Amino acid sequence: MIKKLLFCLLLERKNDEKLWGKNYPGSITALLACIEYTSIRTRAYLQVALYSNQPRSAVILYVGLFCLARAETQQPKQFFLDFVDAYLVYQPRDGSLQIATELMVLSYGQNWEVKQLQPFLYHMRLKTWKGFFWQVNTSRKVAYKVEGGSFDSPGGTETVIAGIKVEVVAGSDSGAPDSFLLKFSTSYLGYEPSSGTLQIVAELMVLSYGQDWEAKEVKPSIYHIRLKTWQGFFWQVSTLRKEAYKVEKGTFGVIRGSRTKMQMGVRLIM
Repeated sequence: MIKKLLFCLLLERKNDEKLWGKNYPGSITALLACIEYTSIRTRAYLQVALYSNQPRSAVILYVGLFCLARAETQQPKQFFLDFVDAYLVYQPRDGSLQIATELMVLSYGQNWEVKQLQPFLYHMRLKTWKGFFWQVNTSRKVAYKVEGGSFDSPGGTETVIAGIKVEVVAGSDSGAPDSFLLKFSTSYLGYEPSSGTLQIVAELMVLSYGQDWEAKEVKPSIYHIRLKTWQGFFWQVSTLRKEAYKVEKGTFGVIRGSRTKMQMGVRLIM
């Protein structure tokens, strides 16, 4: 709609040398390229600019600034924080389970359950999973997705999860390890601002539905996110810059504190 409106406005001013000079074709191309990203409410501003006696370059600058402002305030449908080193660690001795990335805990495993079938064989699952679970063999150092089986019992169809690398810490190959890690090749946190839905996913399987997380839009394009148990820090996500930071000595929900850029990437769905 706006694209058509601006085109008509430009045609009306086509012969006005005072505004366009001899470079009208180049000017209209630049404006039409920009207007694709503006909102309907900018129409009045564009009309004022186009019918003023401002130089051609100034009109293009006005449109560019409005386009930039629109980009800064447009809320994404979803954004994703792509982790570079996420892993799950489990200690058989005390049954503790954590999911972490960049030395920060993402989950303390409250909604997970683990059963030890053999000193080297474990079944693991998020309690909400239906129809499948993981089987980890610390002797072979392989993780499987098991379907059609019973949790805590042998059987079912096993499929190797190629994206999970199993690392054993201490212990023997045939005995129970002190701990083991499942390192994920593909994992991310996904957030939907409109609904507040947050999930942590690895290898296309949900690890957490974010019940113990909170997120807040501090201002357009800036979000604060944290696990509720974190103390002294939180994450800040800039959807405009597509960067994520660890913020310390700050206040959640306020632009304040010492920022450190994190390794994780930021993806958007607009």
